[in-house]
Amino acid sequence: MEIFNIILGLGTVILFLSAISVPFVYKSELFKNYSLPFCMLVTLVATLGSLIYSHVFYFEPCLLCWYQRIFIFPIPVILLTAYTYKIKDIWRSVLTLSIIGLLISIYHILIQTTSTPSVFCEPGSIDSCSNVDIVVLGFITIPMMSFTILLFTSLCSYFSIKNNHRNSL
Repeated sequence: MEIFNIILGLGTVILFLSAISVPFVYKSELFKNYSLPFCMLVTLVATLGSLIYSHVFYFEPCLLCWYQRIFIFPIPVILLTAYTYKIKDIWRSVLTLSIIGLLISIYHILIQTTSTPSVFCEPGSIDSCSNVDIVVLGFITIPMMSFTILLFTSLCSYFSIKNNHRNSL
């Protein structure tokens, strides 16, 4: 499990650096051509990683982790459908899902890093939202991984909408 955590932690750092570069590269042909398959790959890896944590390593997700999963899991399916059938106007749906999940992950990070009590989970219970079960590279937790994935997906969605709007003018 240690190797799996390190791989996901390094992937999170790389993805965060990619996310902050999106506003600077969204006009490029590379972004226009590959944002959809790359977002699909990122969210698919996130979905599989989440399932590996719960079904292979037997981590019981807390309630906020479940809520984040609810908003991440449909995204690769939506993007695969769009990619397969050449549907261009899917980014608004993906943006909506990713922003809601992003807000939940921010709330989850606040609960874990401050003494803010959660309205969703019982403090001290085994699957409490304030528990930090995994810390990779000294600072990356599961909600931070979720935040990074959803930030990247939100930015790609937003700038793809912007590109599509610009092309339709």
